Amino acid sequence: MTAYVDADFPPSQRSISGDAPPEAAHEAVSWRRFDELWPSERLPPSASDLAASALSVDQGAVGDCYFLGPLSSLASAKPHLVRWLFVATTSSEAAQVGGDRVGLRFYVHGAWQTVTVDTLLPCRADGRPLFSGRSGPGWAALLEKGYAKLAGSYAALDGGRAVETLVELTGGVCERHSVDRPPTATATAAATAAAAASAAAAAEMVGSLRRWSTQGNNLICCSRAAPLADGVEPPRLGQPGHTYCVLAIERRGKQYAAHLHSMPPASDGEAGGGAAGEEAAAATGGAGKTKPAATAAAGAAAAAAKAEPGGEGSGSGWVRLDDLTGLFDRFTLCRLPPAPSPTAAADGAAAATAAAAAAAAAAAAAAAAPPPRLSLEQQRQQRRQQQLRRQQPQTTQLSHERCVWLEAPAGGPSHGGLWASFGQNRRLGGAIAGHHGLIGPHWKAWGCPPPS
Repeated sequence: MTAYVDADFPPSQRSISGDAPPEAAHEAVSWRRFDELWPSERLPPSASDLAASALSVDQGAVGDCYFLGPLSSLASAKPHLVRWLFVATTSSEAAQVGGDRVGLRFYVHGAWQTVTVDTLLPCRADGRPLFSGRSGPGWAALLEKGYAKLAGSYAALDGGRAVETLVELTGGVCERHSVDRPPTATATAAATAAAAASAAAAAEMVGSLRRWSTQGNNLICCSRAAPLADGVEPPRLGQPGHTYCVLAIERRGKQYAAHLHSMPPASDGEAGGGAAGEEAAAATGGAGKTKPAATAAAGAAAAAAKAEPGGEGSGSGWVRLDDLTGLFDRFTLCRLPPAPSPTAAADGAAAATAAAAAAAAAAAAAAAAPPPRLSLEQQRQQRRQQQLRRQQPQTTQLSHERCVWLEAPAGGPSHGGLWASFGQNRRLGGAIAGHHGLIGPHWKAWGCPPPS
């Protein structure tokens, strides 16, 4: 049997570069299947496999750290949420996944959508994947391919925002906070006030980060939009335009510290990683060179120099929480949704089927049930209303207006009823006054349009 090939996202250069001319770093030499590249991995991945390989996710020849960073941290903290992104949730569905195709879920435009892709991945001349998966797990490479299909091409993933990615990966609610720095370091009164306001905002953000970390169902990302000044060496942590995720905030000694994690740089020096991720346009300019800035970054570099290596790559480590606002100026909080069960999709489909069957049974029972018996008085009133309706010549003229049928109370000064039109002003009192002068407060109003 012929293996599945996705006609909407085929193994061609167009899926990599889109309509733009291909770059040298984005030229695929071959396309290889998932099970050929990762023979020991199984699809869909289990939650334990996701947690074990989460911090090994790497970045390839496109700047999508804003996607891979949150994905890696989400798999580390909440692996069941990443497991949910793979459509297969039962053993029978799992038999249809892997080998040649995979279904992936993304939360797009307010609803979960399934994206089906084949398992062919672009590779370089040495046989390794061109994008994510050079030394990391294959499940992240497949999710990256599904995300690229949504965007139109791999090249379209170059630069983005974590606040949007987190929504599309989790369906959660995200908010973004900024800690802006004073534009200059002059000694004017305005500059002093701006510096005081910035310090107050930074202190407030530190308190918010501690509070968010204790709530247990949040994911925090941070990035630096402000470029470095001329001559300032980029720090190991806090590189402009790169997305970092906060894995934990703990008390270490007398102070609180944050455990940061980001994508390790490409091992062979090719394009990818670095400042091509979040807010790259604001952090870099042309050919990856750093833009000049009026604000010095000595404090950020000093904070990064004091960071303890985290052991998961050069982009990870512990940083004093008070120094975090010196390294970063953009903070994204994602409030994660409740955890879906491993068989949530199957349970949801079964529940929907059961509800539809119950509704159909109720409708059938209602149709088969005899109509309720009316008392003699109710039958007389029904016949009287039918007779009065037949005597109303204006019924057809009023059918296109907003009108009511007014029924006279039994034993009142009037008998029967009449049609009253609301007219354009939709005021019932004025319409009634124009039709009858003896209408009292006990008349019954029947809805519109009038029955035939």
